Amino acid sequence: MKLAKSISSTVCLALAAAMAIAVASCRSPHGNLDDHPVRRRQAFRAAVAENPSLIRSHLDDSDEEIRRYALYCLVKADGTAALPQLRKALADSDLLVELTAVEALAGLAPQSAEARALLTEALPTLRTAAARETAVKASWPFHRDIKLLRNDASWDHEVTVVQKIDLPLKGWRFMTDPQQDAHTKNVFGTDFDDSGWRTMDIGYWEFQGVDDYNGIAWYRIRFTLPDKIDHNAVEIHFDGVDESAWVWLNGIYLGCHDLGEMGVDMPFAMDGTQEARWGGENVLTVRILDTGRAGGITKPVHIEILK
Repeated sequence: MKLAKSISSTVCLALAAAMAIAVASCRSPHGNLDDHPVRRRQAFRAAVAENPSLIRSHLDDSDEEIRRYALYCLVKADGTAALPQLRKALADSDLLVELTAVEALAGLAPQSAEARALLTEALPTLRTAAARETAVKASWPFHRDIKLLRNDASWDHEVTVVQKIDLPLKGWRFMTDPQQDAHTKNVFGTDFDDSGWRTMDIGYWEFQGVDDYNGIAWYRIRFTLPDKIDHNAVEIHFDGVDESAWVWLNGIYLGCHDLGEMGVDMPFAMDGTQEARWGGENVLTVRILDTGRAGGITKPVHIEILK
């Protein structure tokens, strides 16, 4: 046992000595980090492991990889206290440093309202699709479970469709959203002015003049419901979209259909019982995500009034 402890101590001392030699060999005769990029990065990592106080002094290093690692270490050590440094890193000249800052904020977002707010604020200025997608997912403010009368186990009555209202196939308002930030501008609101949007029919947008576009796009349509009738539920039914959808009725979020490519052209429904406006105008807003090939609200949409 004593021999094992002796060997273990010897090994640890040898490793420590080897690390010290490695760090020293990566320094110039004047004690600074070597100018060779790879050796500088290796030396910085070793130095930070030995002395974490070096992290802050390298957040503005000329080497983007060192800036990234310093930022990572700072967030790991300080958590939300590093938000000022993350804000600064979002404007870094290097796109990977920006992405590192966004990913760090996304990690903090579940427990930090400030981190979520900073992601939302930064969204319009983010320069890569990867950064924008990460920021949107982490700061997305809309959440709601879809509960349909037909699927309610406590409802022990037969469900029948007492009226079906087909929504128009033509004349939807349409806008692409390459920055993925339109949801922060109340585009789903009933009083939002969509007169500047182009018109779009049900079907793929690529076949209607929006060529080679993959990403987020928005649809809006106004329709009138009849005077209120006896009912138990109002549902909005989509026969198919390509490929994911987020839905609002009269400014209220109803839920999402987000199964990736598995959800393409799959029928789905949302409950709008409380949000429906009887005997007046209603506004339906749909956010579509298409990640490849053709996209859009590809099949008809209708309202079902259930009893």
